[in-house]
Amino acid sequence: MKSGFLKGFLILALILGLFVTGCVEDENNEEGLTKEFYQQGTASWYGENFHGKKTANGEIYNMHAFTAAHKYLAFNTKVVVVNISNKKEVTVRINDRGPYVGDRIIDLSYAAAKKIDLVNAGTATVKLYIYKQAGTSSTGKHYLQLGSFSKKQNAIKLRKRALRHTKRVRIVSEGGKFKVLVGPFDSEASAKKVLKRIRKNSNITGFVVVR
Repeated sequence: MKSGFLKGFLILALILGLFVTGCVEDENNEEGLTKEFYQQGTASWYGENFHGKKTANGEIYNMHAFTAAHKYLAFNTKVVVVNISNKKEVTVRINDRGPYVGDRIIDLSYAAAKKIDLVNAGTATVKLYIYKQAGTSSTGKHYLQLGSFSKKQNAIKLRKRALRHTKRVRIVSEGGKFKVLVGPFDSEASAKKVLKRIRKNSNITGFVVVR
């Protein structure tokens, strides 16, 4: 009798463990972080058509995870998205680039959009707050990131190529990567203007980041 009860208990515990492991939680760990207002504008969402495909940072997009696409916020930045119409909010992690439709500022995963009642409407006006490590600061300046390499020699080669088309090109070592940056610029518009010129005169690509 006891053996049967114990066996049943273990099976139930295993099932519950698998269920918990399979759930995707809202990434809302605020310990050691400060929240600052960053941006206001239109949010949209993307789902099934992109599910299982690669995101801009190389991850596989999961529409049920709490992630989002932003044009230039650094990958893994934690962002609180507040739907102004209903005050609902969700915390997401940036792992993709976009949106590139009109003046939209962020593309949410299906799960994130559902949490703030954005799915049916398709778009909504939102406020973005970014989480930053307490004690850290940002200049708020815009830069062009032309490349990121594990080998410094590759970054040096790209810097030499970029210097043919623009000035203020430098290499920054961060997180084991060597990033080729251009800037700083006082606005996103001025950064994009230089990026457009670089793309026109070379095969170098890149995107705008805020540091």
